[in-house]
Amino acid sequence: LSSVRYFLTGFMGEAQIPPNPTNWIPQNSWPGMYRQFKGMESLDNLKGLEAHFLKSPGDFKGIYDSSDAHEEPMPSPWNTKLGEFEKMIVLKALRPDKLVPAI
Repeated sequence: LSSVRYFLTGFMGEAQIPPNPTNWIPQNSWPGMYRQFKGMESLDNLKGLEAHFLKSPGDFKGIYDSSDAHEEPMPSPWNTKLGEFEKMIVLKALRPDKLVPAI
């Protein structure tokens, strides 16, 4: 149930926004995106995703850049660790415009 609630509401609360670790995420998009990654830490199967993104954001660039982002595999170990619904939670953070095609 917590995954469904998170999917519907997103992160609720304050977050200390670190500097954007990329040169490909627009600065005005970064705070909202980071809040989503921060919030995912509250979900058991997504723990560690925030740290992975901050340390190796390039692992997620293919998803961000793809015109079919909803069909792109998640970087290891997330592609095998996460179920389809959890992958949509990540997609919502990276490419919310691809949620409808993902469903």
